[in-house]
Order: sequence, then C-alpha cells, then structure tokens
Amino acid sequence: MRLSRRSRTRSAATPDAASRPACSSLRRPSGRARKIANLLFCDPGQADERSEVFAFVDSDACTRPDWLASLAAAAMRPGVGAATGYRWLISENGKLGSELASVWNASVASALGPNLRSNFCWGGSMAARRSTFEQIGVAEKWEGALSDDFAMTRAVHDAGLDLVFVPRALCASFEHQTLAEMLEFTTRQMKITRVYSPNLWLLSMFGSTLFCSVMIASIAIIAAADVRGIAFFAAIATFGLVTAFTLLKAIIRLRAVRAVLSEQEVLLKRQFLPQPIYSFVTPAIFLVNTVLAAISRRIVWRGTVYELKSPSETVIIREKR
Repeated sequence: MRLSRRSRTRSAATPDAASRPACSSLRRPSGRARKIANLLFCDPGQADERSEVFAFVDSDACTRPDWLASLAAAAMRPGVGAATGYRWLISENGKLGSELASVWNASVASALGPNLRSNFCWGGSMAARRSTFEQIGVAEKWEGALSDDFAMTRAVHDAGLDLVFVPRALCASFEHQTLAEMLEFTTRQMKITRVYSPNLWLLSMFGSTLFCSVMIASIAIIAAADVRGIAFFAAIATFGLVTAFTLLKAIIRLRAVRAVLSEQEVLLKRQFLPQPIYSFVTPAIFLVNTVLAAISRRIVWRGTVYELKSPSETVIIREKR
C-alpha cells in the first residue's frame, strides 16, 4: 500500500522540508482561505496513481512513529469514510493562557470515541482512502470553505460512512498563549462551529450555561440558606456531585492521554493539577465563546481576516501580506 502524506502550513511562511506537502510548492490563495488553497493545490488527480490513502497532518503536530500506519489501517477498513486523531495542547511555560487553552481543547477531545457516526475529523491528523476521498467529493466540498475538517466531516456523514477515532493518532502540540490569545483561539473555534455545525454551537451554549448556572446557584444557596434546611443540603449535594464528576473526568482523560503520548510524560505530569482545576473555568470560557460567536462571524487567522458567510462561502476581508 502506498500512502500520500500531506500537511498544511502553520504560518504564511513555507514549511520546512519535514512538513512540506507532496507537491513541489505552495501557492498563495486567491479568493479562498490559505489553508484550503494549500490543500487543494495537491489535487488527488496529481497524486501518484499507486497511492491508496491520503493522510493530512499539521506542521506543528508532533506525531508518534506509528501515526501514519495507525491512521491508514483505520481508514482502509470497510465502511470507513475517514480516520482521525486529535491534538493535545501542552504548555511548556506553564502560563495561565496556555493552560486554559489546553483544558478547553481537552474538553473537545472528550467528544471523540467509539460512536462512529457522531465523531468528527480534525484536520491536523486525519486520513481517508483515496477512492473514498474522491467518491464523496471532499475536494469539491473544500471549495469556498474555511474549515477543512468540518467540511470533510460533513462529507463523510452525508455519505453514511463511519468516522473512526484513532487514539494512537493523537498528536502533541506545544502552545504559548497569553490570556488574550487563548480567548481569540477559543472564540475562533466556536465561530467556525456556529457556521459549520449550528446544533453543536447551540449545545455548547446550553451546556456551558447550565454548568455555570448550577454551580453559581449552588454556591449562592449554600451561602444564604439555613444550614438545617433542605435547600442547603440539596445545594451541597449538587455542588459536590458536579465537582466530583468534573474532577474525575479530567483525571481519567489525562491518564488516557499519558498512556498514548508516553514520550511527553514529563510535560504531561505537570498537567496533573491544571487539567482538573481549570476544568471548572472552561465552561465559562465556552459560554463567552458562544455568545461572541452569536455576535460576529468575522475571525482573524494568522493575520488574515475572514468573514464566514456559510459553510461553502468564505470571504477574505483583509489578507496578510
């Protein structure tokens, strides 16, 4: 089996040789998102005719030695439209913005699992059989889009095919974000979600609102209610249960990631406290993200300003020179 491995650039600069796509050069986008233009430049028709799998990886993703083999094997299974990994953000400097971004991102990773019909692709670590890629028209769905992964997810689901999550395709990604950069990053993701998956955006708004409301109400009741009253004990029980489940989920999630990304064990050990503690903060960040996404569809991505008109129409307002 022959594989074609593609990557997209982390910045406007041409990536180094290790992360360069199979094509000879990257072209500057003309009326389309830079990332999509780079991916479409490597048209399936130009790939080696012996290639059976198309694999995509971000240039800043630190992959495992068996990353490509694991993704390809999953993508080749009968009935599978695509196989995907995901990113795990690691803060080397331990700053608050980076840690919050990591926990926020980790909560999204929790949505991936054994449910083959509700999984989603992450463009930084995904693969598809070449024949499937062409059959479901991924390249056509990328035209006019900003999000390659959402577009590919929709193509796979529309075709009634399975979308497999491959734990061994999990990739470490090192981030150094300020609080402002964290908020810009998370809000950008939610604005994209609102356009490409409005139901998921609404679910995120509902879930974050419910969590914040329950926690705030419980604390308020505990502080104000009669310590011998039923309201006090109900609030204590509610607060305790939500706290326990939140902590437990974060700890189990981190342990699972440490088992996969064993080469990052030293840095992952440092997340033992930030991951569960900041899990109580991320719902508030999600709530802010979803509200901001309701106000505007304009994002700034690597210096270029985009207006998200629809899943198939992206307007470049101002391009980075």
